[in-house]
Amino acid sequence: MRRLGIALLALGFLLTGCSSGWEGEVRFKVTEVLPERENKSGQLLKPHVLITLDQEMSKDEPALAKEGADLDQFPADVKAGDAVLCQVRSHDDNAFDDVGPKVTISSCRAA
Repeated sequence: MRRLGIALLALGFLLTGCSSGWEGEVRFKVTEVLPERENKSGQLLKPHVLITLDQEMSKDEPALAKEGADLDQFPADVKAGDAVLCQVRSHDDNAFDDVGPKVTISSCRAA
């Protein structure tokens, strides 16, 4: 029983050590501001802002090409063509699955 506990503890440390992440401020260009709308299933979607990367990223930073976030993460007067700086968090909770890192974009402000 003791060996099982030690093995489970070691496995927990291994899985924790395999998660990776990156956090930082990234410059984007606003491409479109989408109003509240319904999807094909009739579900109401929040207003959303589509953005594209507007800076070079190093190989240690996450691959960001086209992203987006809810409108409440941007200044009230945001419009297409605006440059914004956003907090980006990329993390992979489980490096053993086939799911790529999750990217969260928040706290955007005018650049």
